[in-house]
Amino acid sequence: MFYVVPSQPFRSFGFGPGLQFASRKNIMTNLIRFCGFKKLHQNCWLYRYLQEKIRSVKFAGSAVFAQWCTYPAWYKFHEKMRPDVMTLTRAQMDKWEHFLRTNGGEIREQCQGPVWESYYEPE
Repeated sequence: MFYVVPSQPFRSFGFGPGLQFASRKNIMTNLIRFCGFKKLHQNCWLYRYLQEKIRSVKFAGSAVFAQWCTYPAWYKFHEKMRPDVMTLTRAQMDKWEHFLRTNGGEIREQCQGPVWESYYEPE
């Protein structure tokens, strides 16, 4: 089971030491790193929020989705996509960065407090 790592409330956006953008990594890894975390529990608010946003751009259609995410040519767009093969170019990551910064207030509000802390690894 994954925990929120590091065990801290959301602080700020941006890649930092050990949390760099990597085009060969999948979309969730890059979005989680940009939010300042190495790992997120799959039931925590931020993980579910990111998944929902990915789903919303996918359901906007293949042309819109291609602006936000890269996926293998062998995937048919209507198929359920495995997150491990969904990646980002630097330009796509720039779009996500703008989106996340725009919604930073909501993220900051949700990623703190007792419910958020319940996803920390027990000491």
